[in-house]
Amino acid sequence: MQKVVLDADIIIDYTRNADLALEILLEKTNQREIKLFTPSVVISELMAGRETREAEKLEKLRRFFKKVEFVPLTYELAEQTGFLLRDQRNLKLADAIVAATCLFLNAKLATRNIKDFEGIKGLKMYRN
Repeated sequence: MQKVVLDADIIIDYTRNADLALEILLEKTNQREIKLFTPSVVISELMAGRETREAEKLEKLRRFFKKVEFVPLTYELAEQTGFLLRDQRNLKLADAIVAATCLFLNAKLATRNIKDFEGIKGLKMYRN
């Protein structure tokens, strides 16, 4: 089964009904073709958004998170994140955590922000 880590932008589009990418991924999850993962930092990024002040959108996010596997920031992930930040000077902390999660799980990354992750050795992108 293919593993896919979700970046925040994919989930944001889902909550705004702006893109069907996540709907397709969820369908593939139901068919047991893939398994979806969400790093803890992605949840933090999403909860920091203004839209979570709206009860309906907050509940939609919470329902969604029950459909994917939560990946906490462990020591191993924190260490890998630090190495990525050391080696990729323009990488943001949240993106480094997401990339480290992909590398640790040997998973592909689902994101529209491919440019943010350029140059990370071994990181594979998910393509529909």
